[in-house]
Amino acid sequence: TRFSTTTETGATPPAYTVNARTGDVCWDAPGKEGQYNIAFIIEEWRNGVLIGEITRDMQIVVVNNANRRPQLQAPADLCVQAGTPINQPIQATDPDGNRVTLTAYGGVFNRQPDNRPYDPAIVAQPYAVFTPSGTIQNQPATGVFSWQTACAHIRQEPYEVVLKVVDNPPRPTTQLATFATFRITVYGPAPQSLTARPTTTASGRAIQLSWTPYSCAPAAVGSDTTQIIIYRKEGCADTPIPACTTGIPAGYTEVGRVTSPRSSFLDTGELRRGVSYSYRIVAQYPLPGGGVSVASTEVCVSLPLLAPLLTNVTVDSTGTTNGVITVRWTRPLGLRAGDLRAPYQYRLFRSVGQGGTGASTLVLTRATSLGANADTVFTDRGLNTVANAYTYRLAFDYTDSITQALTQLDVTDSASS
Repeated sequence: TRFSTTTETGATPPAYTVNARTGDVCWDAPGKEGQYNIAFIIEEWRNGVLIGEITRDMQIVVVNNANRRPQLQAPADLCVQAGTPINQPIQATDPDGNRVTLTAYGGVFNRQPDNRPYDPAIVAQPYAVFTPSGTIQNQPATGVFSWQTACAHIRQEPYEVVLKVVDNPPRPTTQLATFATFRITVYGPAPQSLTARPTTTASGRAIQLSWTPYSCAPAAVGSDTTQIIIYRKEGCADTPIPACTTGIPAGYTEVGRVTSPRSSFLDTGELRRGVSYSYRIVAQYPLPGGGVSVASTEVCVSLPLLAPLLTNVTVDSTGTTNGVITVRWTRPLGLRAGDLRAPYQYRLFRSVGQGGTGASTLVLTRATSLGANADTVFTDRGLNTVANAYTYRLAFDYTDSITQALTQLDVTDSASS
């Protein structure tokens, strides 16, 4: 009951708070003269584990005089892409008309409170600058916070800049100070020029992704280096990404990752013909900074319906050594003469077993002109259809216009007897 029941502005109730993230302590407002001491614990966490703590304390002297504290117009928190220069004006005033002194502190300056540089440096060059710093000015006083950000400054946590303004009243009036904190998040740019094209491998359908090698990455720490993570989803809806939003939008699933500066990836996982797939990639940075970049622009691709279609795998006669299976297929769906360079050919593969997980054997190579005859048939003889099921897959080849070599376009889904 001996203390004030209102804040500095006359509002109620008064408050005493500590911001656990920024460290700002606000006591609004002391109601009795005296010397006070507060203590607080600072915890250090790494990967979700508390690894250390330290207890510190500070003295607060509350006096009774007519001086009013200076006012500081702190900027809002900033969010910039690495490489963007920051030139942020700061202004301070004093309600009593006294001259004031503006200063700024924080790791971005690589300066200790006594203005000596940290050695080793706690932030990469170039360092931030505040001008003029520590100079007595007539009010309204102004200063400019300047920082040329760089890729080496990228990190998940924001940087904090502490601003301080002190008034200079006539003696013996006690000087008063006001502090303010603003935060700067430096994020990594999106990977550029992502492209996707359908292709095939010996094991089936694939999509080849390529992009410009990623060059904006913090230095590797030991074996931990920047990685490019590839994401995929079905369907295409290129939703714009809000400014300062890092990471991948909802709905995507990771399908692979490569270390930077690699700039390609072959997606071979569970791809279906006739389905549209969209891809985005992000850069993931090494610790201790960590974090991820803005996602790339979405690229959309559809696997064309250009493969042959197996229509029949039929056991014509059963035997241990003389079993016969007839295999039928159609010409590549949707492919017209002239779409790809001739000559073309079919290659039919057979494996033992219902699932076709065993080794594949090439049992037929046949040239085709993609003429009017749409259906093709092959009779596979000398099989043990008593003991075994057989699984077939058909590859279709065209002639590459540059290399003149027969090149696989696509492979059918498996068909079993």
